[in-house]
Amino acid sequence: MRKKPQQQRAKIIVENILEAAQLCIAEQGLLQVTTPKISEKSGVSVGSIYQYFENKDEIIQELLSRKSEKLGLALKQIAITQEGLAIEEIIPLCIQFGFDMMKADGGFFMEILKKLARL
Repeated sequence: MRKKPQQQRAKIIVENILEAAQLCIAEQGLLQVTTPKISEKSGVSVGSIYQYFENKDEIIQELLSRKSEKLGLALKQIAITQEGLAIEEIIPLCIQFGFDMMKADGGFFMEILKKLARL
């Protein structure tokens, strides 16, 4: 990220950009997403997007980073709340949760995985 938002208004702008990017990816696919499309969906000017992100790839990287962190914290919470279960019982719960998360958010993770599979 080029510039970390400090004020609440700037944080909201960045959140709007990230949410719009996620929607664009889910609707159009990763390869069809452009910064102008993200701008249109978010209501944030392209110039303002470039204040915070160098390009589309940086927006996607930030999305992946945030989603991965949330997934890790959620998996940790599953393990903590299921402490009475054996590890053999916790693992399938975590795997199923991981698949459910990959399908969530309009298929955002699935689109990323499709692109990675082509590399």
